[in-house]
Amino acid sequence: MSKGQINLTDQLSIEAVLTALNCVSDAIVIIKNNGRIEYANQVAEQTFGVRSGCEQIISHILKFVDLHSGEELQPSLIQLLTPSFYSEIEKNCNLVSASGASIPFSINVEAIYERKGGNHPVYHVVRLTDNSLTQQLSDSINFHRSHDLLTGLANRYEFEAQLKRSLQEASTTKANHCICIINLDQLQLINQSAGHIAGDEFLKVIAKEFQAVIRVNDILARLGNNEFALLLWRVNIDIAQQIAQKLINCLKAIQFEWDNHEYIVTCSIGIAEVDAKVDAWTELVRRADLACNEAKKQGTNQLRCYSKIEKEAEAQKFEVEWVSSIVSAVRNNKFLLYQQPIISLSANKEYSSCEVLLRMQDDSGGVINPGVCLLAAEKYDMINMIDRWVVHQAFYWLAENRTHSIDHLNINLSGISVTRDDFLQFIHDLAESLLVPTEKVCFEITETAAVENLGKAKQFIVSVKQMGCRIALDDFGSGMCSFSYLKNLPVDFVK
Repeated sequence: MSKGQINLTDQLSIEAVLTALNCVSDAIVIIKNNGRIEYANQVAEQTFGVRSGCEQIISHILKFVDLHSGEELQPSLIQLLTPSFYSEIEKNCNLVSASGASIPFSINVEAIYERKGGNHPVYHVVRLTDNSLTQQLSDSINFHRSHDLLTGLANRYEFEAQLKRSLQEASTTKANHCICIINLDQLQLINQSAGHIAGDEFLKVIAKEFQAVIRVNDILARLGNNEFALLLWRVNIDIAQQIAQKLINCLKAIQFEWDNHEYIVTCSIGIAEVDAKVDAWTELVRRADLACNEAKKQGTNQLRCYSKIEKEAEAQKFEVEWVSSIVSAVRNNKFLLYQQPIISLSANKEYSSCEVLLRMQDDSGGVINPGVCLLAAEKYDMINMIDRWVVHQAFYWLAENRTHSIDHLNINLSGISVTRDDFLQFIHDLAESLLVPTEKVCFEITETAAVENLGKAKQFIVSVKQMGCRIALDDFGSGMCSFSYLKNLPVDFVK
């Protein structure tokens, strides 16, 4: 007997091995070649009701239930001893215990031969592992991966997966589906006044009440703090509107009290059809979002369909695309500055000054008039970014060409930038750092911009004039009281 081996002819050694087998958490069954049970450890006895030396056939004891059909299976001995069979049965079946419980399991069978190198096994050791805990952990992980922890609804990840599936089905079967984006309008009031615990409880209530309204196969998800989404399977836009209205009515009926205070929350709902012509699920969400924003503009507890605002939505999409182009142009220097000469009408007609004009390069290098671009920039509060770029480029040119004979360089500014203190500080700092000859700088602001915020405009004008810059008032005469305002604005030129 080599070192480390146990002499199983010794009764004490046999007892030690049996004790060890009873300590493991797996069910261990030793069977004879004919399938009769020779030994079963305590776990096997408790789980399957078998005893050592009971002479029962193992194929009569082990029963399985198909996970898909629910049908009970009782494999033959030959099948149980075939590795390919029990490898397959692990995936598709659960083991049935003596009490009738369905147990996720794994099985392993090892043959024991009378002598080393033998061809005919004398015994087989069957090891059955209860994977219930592992399965529970796996199910828990999978659930939390696809569900919102607070409400138990589907989360964004799961909703996106279901939305992709609906889009694919719409493409192949032409089935009608709809998506709703639901935005809770005043949830923040509960969070601020009663605390986030109260807000969380209210979200749980909403989730429960909404689920009672929708059908079982519809997908309700929580996408963010106050945003829900609903995927309605096989419905047209009219049915979707009816369901959305039910959700609004449901929300109206909710009476939520916290610390003797009652709270009311309203919502806005945007609806979009799952269009087979749409390539990406993100476009569906965008459409429903736009419809939701339009509903919000109409007041509380309103719903809108994307199909009814499509023209306005496409115009907004066009503007948003311009915003992306603006950011790219600023970061990659795709804006260009052109000069427009300002020539005297007197006899000498000398070229003394010029106005800076902004242009933009497209991807092919062509030049774009930025009219639409500037409108989008003003609407989405990005015009200040462009103004900073223009001022920086113009100041840099003046600093590099300070001996140029130009009298002054006119730089157009938006009304938004003129009213911002940080922009005024930006001009001061840049002029100082580049040693700009400020006497050659003339800022142009429109009369409308000046009149809309007269106090800020005057503060800007006085400040830059103290630096040595000049001021031109553009579009002069467009207002009803141009001359009266002109008295209060120390400008150098009117246009």
